[in-house]
Amino acid sequence: MQKKDTILEIIKKRKSRRNYTAKKLTEEETKIFKHFFMENQRGPFLNKVRFKIVENNSDVVSGKSLGTYGMIRGARQFIVGAVECSYMCYEDYGYTMEKNILEATRLGLDTCWIGITFKKNIFSEAIDLKSNEVLPAVSPIGRAAGRETLIESGVRFLASANKRKKGEELFFDEHEGIPLSPEKTGDYEDCLQAVRLGPSASNKQPWRIVKKQGRFDLYLKPSNRYKNPENPFNLQRLDMGIAMCHFELTAREKGLKGKWEISVNIKNDVKDAVYIVSWIEN
Repeated sequence: MQKKDTILEIIKKRKSRRNYTAKKLTEEETKIFKHFFMENQRGPFLNKVRFKIVENNSDVVSGKSLGTYGMIRGARQFIVGAVECSYMCYEDYGYTMEKNILEATRLGLDTCWIGITFKKNIFSEAIDLKSNEVLPAVSPIGRAAGRETLIESGVRFLASANKRKKGEELFFDEHEGIPLSPEKTGDYEDCLQAVRLGPSASNKQPWRIVKKQGRFDLYLKPSNRYKNPENPFNLQRLDMGIAMCHFELTAREKGLKGKWEISVNIKNDVKDAVYIVSWIEN
């Protein structure tokens, strides 16, 4: 029997692809995702999320084709979602959408997070977006068309997608400036590695984690590019949900018990960062 990939192995396999064949999901794959979407309707902060796979043809979306301003080519289907606009809704959307992405990777399918360069009005119509909902991001789903195109290579180069910050820049012991040593990481080494390898807007890797006694505090260190006073950190808040997803799924697989919880009166241990949530060990 073929060995089942671990979550960390699936995370390592995932790669953003922007050029697709015309082949659509099989009936079995479509059935798997319909069931998966039904089981994937709440994030850690309990905001209601709903997803569907939308066909990219004029018969489905009021005579209009779904559009991504040239960033995605050939995709026949997209994962489109909506989340109730409430406290921590972007984190919940990032968390649940990334679970979809990882399930697609597990099935041998290709995807790509699209957070800005898509025509929101058409995608909103495709999922019948309600007045109390937001649609933060979508993803094509299908099979990549051969090797990377020049556009794909160019986008990856501009985003430095193949470069990752070292763990010592992201994970700290007690407060920023003291790198978290392997001895202190313990059983959570793979969980932190899973966070480090996660996708993020422009590959800015805005997550920071500080280990305290019995918990891991997650912070968002926003990039200047995403500091919009009217809509603060939204894309990078999706990144926080992705980090939470990677951390938790890896912990669960390894049998590590814990839960996400917002701590009150927490001391900010990362300069110019925003505290998000803590993983509390049981």
